[in-house]
Amino acid sequence: MSSRQPKRITKESPHQKLDPREVKNKATARQNDQYMDHEIYHDDFEIEEFVTYTDIYDDVRNYRKRPSGPSKGRRVIGKILLYLQLAVSILVFILLFRFRILNTGTLVIIGSVLLVLWLIVFISQRKWFKKIQAAGMILSIVLSIILAMTSLYLARTNSMLKTVTSGKQYDINLYDVVVRAQDDAQTVLDTKGYRFAVQPSFRQEELASVISQLEEKLGGEVETVVLDSALSQAQALLEGEVDAAVYNDVFNSSIAEQLEGYEEQIRVLDTYTVKMEAETVQAVDVDIKDTAFLVYISGNDSEGSISLTGRSDVNIVAGINTASKQIVLISIPRDYYVEFPGITAAGSRDKLTHAGIYGMDELIATIRELLGHEINYYVRVNFSSMMDIVDAIGGVTVYNEQAFISHGGYYFPEGMVDMNGEYALHYVRERFAFEDGDFARGRNQIKVIQAMMDKLVSVNSLANYNALMTAITNSVATNIPEEDLKTVINIQLNENPQWHVVSYQMLGNVMFQPCQSTGGTFLSVDMPYLESVENAQALLEQLFAGEPLSEDLQLADNGQLTFITNPVD
Repeated sequence: MSSRQPKRITKESPHQKLDPREVKNKATARQNDQYMDHEIYHDDFEIEEFVTYTDIYDDVRNYRKRPSGPSKGRRVIGKILLYLQLAVSILVFILLFRFRILNTGTLVIIGSVLLVLWLIVFISQRKWFKKIQAAGMILSIVLSIILAMTSLYLARTNSMLKTVTSGKQYDINLYDVVVRAQDDAQTVLDTKGYRFAVQPSFRQEELASVISQLEEKLGGEVETVVLDSALSQAQALLEGEVDAAVYNDVFNSSIAEQLEGYEEQIRVLDTYTVKMEAETVQAVDVDIKDTAFLVYISGNDSEGSISLTGRSDVNIVAGINTASKQIVLISIPRDYYVEFPGITAAGSRDKLTHAGIYGMDELIATIRELLGHEINYYVRVNFSSMMDIVDAIGGVTVYNEQAFISHGGYYFPEGMVDMNGEYALHYVRERFAFEDGDFARGRNQIKVIQAMMDKLVSVNSLANYNALMTAITNSVATNIPEEDLKTVINIQLNENPQWHVVSYQMLGNVMFQPCQSTGGTFLSVDMPYLESVENAQALLEQLFAGEPLSEDLQLADNGQLTFITNPVD
């Protein structure tokens, strides 16, 4: 050892925390480690010991010890995030696989991307990548949130499809109990002993349910007078032949059309709702990847729950050929004068909208008879559901050919018009503002449907995804199989095709003709032109053959067209 005496470090020394005894004790305790024979000098202080470079670094120089890896808490958080990201990644992949809306190649790509992203986060949590550990944790959190939201969207969409395609469907009908406006009865309880006009030939089971409810409320049997039509019931009521009448409210408009001032001459005491599970209307399944198919879109002027019975105010046949990427939209006027297979007597006809009174199966049979093609599927909506869907997709934009003010006081200027659900509803309902009335309304309905289709296939529709799913679930009834809907979604997502859409408006002549549903009463109808029907059929033939669609088939009413049947004078 050197003859120099160690000098204790004073408070003035820059290394005032150094304790020679602590250094000596640590050096002695580490004698089994790798040592090197070294003399340590610090200013005038000398120690001759076996010490390690670690001792020199940590103790003699008194530097703060640097961590060799992530803290225990951070490692635990990192593992939790890794497991969470892995779980939601697997969940999304399973949902996509079971949903069957993507092809195999796309699924492989998505699975590979999810795996790579997980490996990136996994590597970032290793101790030799501690500089990017925090960034990896943030990335994992962001990815987990995105994947969790994606899984919720997929699960919600799958649930919606199952509900719409396989849920129970109902016939919901409203029956009014009416008396003369000057009658003393203020409620149904005041009608004890009254004679009620009824029409048992129409939906007898539902009428029996209403009469049963009346008898229960009145505490006794109800006397009924059987008549052959709602119009006859209304006439008998006004003439005092009966004290009250019970009929389906779908007849209100046709009665008011025939009996001037009828609505002011009667009072509705009560309205009974009859809800029955609808009979299944079987779909005519085809391989929609290879064969064109037809979807009948029916809409009624009502709000609330969807019913398969009731007037059909919107009648559009959508023909779709997924192979040739062609769509044909044919609008049929609600007052088209047509035969109801199995309902109207030989040679008799009625308004198309009245076919809905007899149920969806009769509507489909009537459309099939008119166009000469099988209707594969139907979609039933009401006007309130259309409002909800338009609002859910952020509104629509259509080109309005003629400025007008609707019956509800809404102004629509000429040109491109942005519409929310309420405005779109008034737009598709209006007919009195146009010279060609119902035909103009049909054209406007197709415009709105096309605008909705464009929005639905765009990314922007995801902005209000939950609202859209709710609107569709609560407001649409269809018999399209779930697998066929997924096939259409698959085509749209994987191919993103540019559809060629051709619309066609069927024409007729407005006149008064007898209608069977109202007992042969003459009502305002649209007498179909034979040429218009033949052109619609020709357009469908082109669609099924995958041929170019003619866009010049639309007729002009020049007064020289042929009626499909001879009018009744």
